[in-house]
Amino acid sequence: MAAKALKCCRQDYSIFATENIYFDFNSTAIRPGDALILDKVAERMKMDPEAIAELSGFADAVGNADYNMGLGQRRGEAARSYLVEKHGLSAGRFSVKTFGESAAINPPEADVKTREADRRVTIDILSYGTE
Repeated sequence: MAAKALKCCRQDYSIFATENIYFDFNSTAIRPGDALILDKVAERMKMDPEAIAELSGFADAVGNADYNMGLGQRRGEAARSYLVEKHGLSAGRFSVKTFGESAAINPPEADVKTREADRRVTIDILSYGTE
């Protein structure tokens, strides 16, 4: 496993699993299919009480860069809220960061469906305990 750590936490965590969820254009709403992915993340985290997760929010390249940074942050926070409110996980087990449009792979003139790959939250589950 590749070593990776949250800035605020111990350095000896390693990536256990990575999941992605996706969003509609200019939205922070969790879609039903993506809720199922978050449910799977929650079950994994419940199996390992020491596991923590890094939620990284992204936006496509349409619009203002500052707005997209905020949108990426709000998407990460929406994923954390879902995990906390629906599954009772501690908010302290999640770190949220944003990349906005800085990691967009599709140009702004690409169609909405193609740009969906850029409208995401990546979820890295970092584990120290059981696997």
